[in-house]
Amino acid sequence: MKNCFYTILLCCCTLICGAQIVSPGAGERITFQDLTIHPSGAVTTSAAGFYHVSQSLTLTAGDTLLVDANLQQVTFDAGLTVQVNGVVLCEPRDNKALFQGTRQTESQNLVTFRFDSAAVAEVSNIHFDSCKNIMLNECTALFDRCEFSHFTDKVFNYLSCNPVFENSFFHDNQAAAIASPANFVGSPKIINNYFYNNVLENSNNPQINLGPGAADTIYIIGNHIEGMASTMSGGIAISNLMNVGQTVAIVRDNLVEHNRYGYSQNGNSVYAIVEDNRFIDNDLEVNPNNGGSGISIYGYSTSCAAKIRRNLITGNLWGVTAIYYHAVDMGTAEDPGGNVIYNNGNGGVTYALFNNAFSPMSAVGNYWGNNTETFAEEVIFHYPDQPANNLGVVTYSPVMPLEPVVNGCKVYWPGTATEVNPYVGVLNVDSNLFELQYYYDYGLSLGFAVVELDLPLGVQAEMFDFEIYQDRSVDIRVDTYKVFTPHGDTAVWKVKLKTDINGVEEYQDDKVLVYPNPVSNGFVTIKNDSAESMTVAIYNTMGQCIFSRKDAANTLQVSTSDWHAGLYLVKITQGNRTVTKKLTVSQ
Repeated sequence: MKNCFYTILLCCCTLICGAQIVSPGAGERITFQDLTIHPSGAVTTSAAGFYHVSQSLTLTAGDTLLVDANLQQVTFDAGLTVQVNGVVLCEPRDNKALFQGTRQTESQNLVTFRFDSAAVAEVSNIHFDSCKNIMLNECTALFDRCEFSHFTDKVFNYLSCNPVFENSFFHDNQAAAIASPANFVGSPKIINNYFYNNVLENSNNPQINLGPGAADTIYIIGNHIEGMASTMSGGIAISNLMNVGQTVAIVRDNLVEHNRYGYSQNGNSVYAIVEDNRFIDNDLEVNPNNGGSGISIYGYSTSCAAKIRRNLITGNLWGVTAIYYHAVDMGTAEDPGGNVIYNNGNGGVTYALFNNAFSPMSAVGNYWGNNTETFAEEVIFHYPDQPANNLGVVTYSPVMPLEPVVNGCKVYWPGTATEVNPYVGVLNVDSNLFELQYYYDYGLSLGFAVVELDLPLGVQAEMFDFEIYQDRSVDIRVDTYKVFTPHGDTAVWKVKLKTDINGVEEYQDDKVLVYPNPVSNGFVTIKNDSAESMTVAIYNTMGQCIFSRKDAANTLQVSTSDWHAGLYLVKITQGNRTVTKKLTVSQ
């Protein structure tokens, strides 16, 4: 009965509207399989879950298009429009469905998706490939865990709405990934996405190119924005060129690297909090007069404001540039900036901050590439450098020093519950040593533990020594690191891990023999002096258990003929007693 109902309504709509399919608008729930009943044959299927669409589609307000879990691929002919005035919902699925446009000649436009007025889109786990664009106009839209590739225009162009983009991948598109016009307001949420190699047409556009915000706040949080081929493409831009309303934005925890610039803010009535980002190697601009800043604020008036805190800015043609008028706060005595800015420059000159503006700036408590105020003055350009141009004065004292220190560390074992509850070390300042104790009951040895150092922003570390040994029944591991600052100060730090023997019976090494060691004849013998049975587990350097035996006799012979040469850890347990020995396989 339902199929007959669709046939009558869809056929009538075809007579009225021409070469397109229009849903009835009667509160129906429609799948692509339902659309195959249309008498024109505009939607066909070649196999279960695979569909081909040869006419434009309109989802009328009141109807719902369901992308069911069985759908695998929908292919759209050139020049089609999918007009959504209803609701799009996606069932949970394990894989991404593919929505793909096709064309026979380069002059043909690819498929366009439009979400207008009453449209509600909750789209997840769909890969949109080889399309023209997706238009969002006064609608409610969420795109989660999707992929967008090979679009010939902006992937998304939104007008008068606040779309949400989460956990998605935008790559290899000709224009910007997300954009809006200068005369329409909207406040998107762009969270935890990966943008890579977009704006391949090499136009002067960033990968995220936003116009003025609406009443809500714009959120750009936790994204990775990386350029590659386009020397004209920037990372993030927010502009209010026509002074429309008041734009408020939070730009936080993003990695923006290898673009023409990192973050750009332009116009009037924009207030942004730019914090905890990394703007790295945004140096693709061949002419430094045209771009290349980690952060750039170009204000038409002091209503263009930004609070800049705890960002890492390095490898750009300019660190931070401020132009014309602005209200930029890079740190005060009560609220230091905490930004780490170093190794930015062009033409052989270092430019950490260029206040090419009439407005003064407070930039207290930042690191400028060295720990001295003399050095800060050398790399900050402001009124003392060009007094004739009446540049604003930058107040930067005191500077934030960087030292080669370690604030703390955590240890976890990949794939185990200890990832959730890492062990925090206790700092011994005098010897630069952390000592961590843990109970040896996770089935993994010290060799597989991952150590993460908590370093001040801008400080780096390299491990140059790694040692595992035993002190009677206690396993001990010591990692040695070279810790260094951008200006070359270094220190050696060590992290010491060991088992905690509280409540664990003493178990002497000399009770257990593992021989021959190194082993080269294809067999290793594990012998225990106790008559009690033992459990043996052997792990490779990836933490994978390659051999295990419970209730083994006190002498066990294990074949190593199929093992790769290298280091292995042999864990022997009897009751609540455990010992781990290193085994080298040399064949």
